[in-house]
This record gives sequence, structure tokens and C-alpha cells, in this order.
Amino acid sequence: MFRTRAEQNVHEPLKREKTFFDRLQVPELELSIIMPCLNESETIGSCIGDAQRFLKENNINGEVVIGDNGSTDGSVDIAKSMGARVVNVAARGYGSACTGAIHRAYGRYII
Repeated sequence: MFRTRAEQNVHEPLKREKTFFDRLQVPELELSIIMPCLNESETIGSCIGDAQRFLKENNINGEVVIGDNGSTDGSVDIAKSMGARVVNVAARGYGSACTGAIHRAYGRYII
């Protein structure tokens, strides 16, 4: 069962239900950087590049997760080609895209 941040101690990591993906053999990641996306082909590449550079420069084992709301401009292809993990989020809106990415992130911490 999910709890809102108000219902849990804000200093403990966000708890989420185990899913099929949680049972896969995935390396322990320290940080997931999530980004919402809906037709962001002009900027998604530089945003992903900045996030990946941050992880590398700070020696952080992490991932970039894109919560996509149905992009049709090639954003998904750009993100995948750069090594970001793209999750499709059917519910429209910035918050829904972020929430969808958060629930599919593997990192212990999420920004």
C-alpha cells in the first residue's frame, strides 16, 4: 500500500509495492534521476546528457528514467539512444509522468 509523503517520515525513502520489475536481477542503484516528457525532442538530449554527466563526475551508480506521456516527435528515440530508460505513462500531465517514472525507478534515492 502506498503512503503519501505526509503519512510517512519524510526522511525515510519512499516506499512502493514490489512489482514484476523489482523481482528482476537489477544492480543496486544509488540514484534515479527522473524526467517527465511530452514532445521534448529539442531539449531532452541535453537534459539527459547533463544528468549522465552529473552521475559520472560524482561517481554515483545511477540511472536516468524518462516518464513519457505519449511523445510523437522522436523524444523517446532520442532518450533511448542516449541510454535513458523510458517508461510509458498513460495518465496525462506533468505530475502523472513524474509519478509513473518514480514508481518504475530502481534507485534508492530519486530526484
